[in-house]
Amino acid sequence: MNPRGFIFFLTFAVIATMGLWLRVTQLGARPMHCDEANQAVRTGILLEKGIYQYDPHEHHGPTLYYCALPILRMRGARTLAESTETDFRIVPVAFGFGMVVLIWLMRRELGVAATLWAALFAAISHGLVFYSRYYIQEPMLVFFATAAVITGWRYVQKPGFGWAAACGAALGLTHATKETCVILYAAMGGALVVAWLLAYLREGVSLRESLRGIRPAHMAVGLAMAAAISITLFSSFFTHARGPLDSILAFSTYLARADGTGSSGIHDKPWH
Repeated sequence: MNPRGFIFFLTFAVIATMGLWLRVTQLGARPMHCDEANQAVRTGILLEKGIYQYDPHEHHGPTLYYCALPILRMRGARTLAESTETDFRIVPVAFGFGMVVLIWLMRRELGVAATLWAALFAAISHGLVFYSRYYIQEPMLVFFATAAVITGWRYVQKPGFGWAAACGAALGLTHATKETCVILYAAMGGALVVAWLLAYLREGVSLRESLRGIRPAHMAVGLAMAAAISITLFSSFFTHARGPLDSILAFSTYLARADGTGSSGIHDKPWH
């Protein structure tokens, strides 16, 4: 590594370390919000009884609970009563910090200055820091979605089974995290269409040329990886057969709730 490259890496590492410090300092000092407590109770059931079944009406996907489980056990918690706020919040901290680290993988596309600025803003952003200390699904959702974009781009640059599988895994984990993943999928699809249109208008690149490097076998591997991860998690590791079906039916439930009626009405606080 040349001196400039080393300084670039060192500066990025300092920024990332600062972001980690902001996320872990006094992690257990704030009392749990009711949303965190709700997720902690469901994790506690998994911890104490080994039971998890996906609920298509509330609480979102299983990745949060299964990621928290080994951390709770490593920290000596065998029951919910033996756990602490910090035990649970380590999970969003890890993925929030990981979000900063992911920016390093885009350094070739962003360049030195943009990479460092992006890392700095992600590291100190009030919103990202706050939710990276919050035991809910969103930090994981953002991390997995970003990983899907990055690995997808790497596949476009260098098509192969590895990047296809990595992208599929990230997409599967995004689905297994929260139902609003469909919004992210739509945004990704829309971005692909816009990118192709710009290439077509500026350089005359046809759709056939854009898809030339993509192989059906690669796509099959990616889709299989996404499906395998999603089915494994939603089925509670093949102990709850209806889970994967419910994960699809849940989209209609949340669409019906989008107008603020039903159980989502409890979140309707116009004074905020």
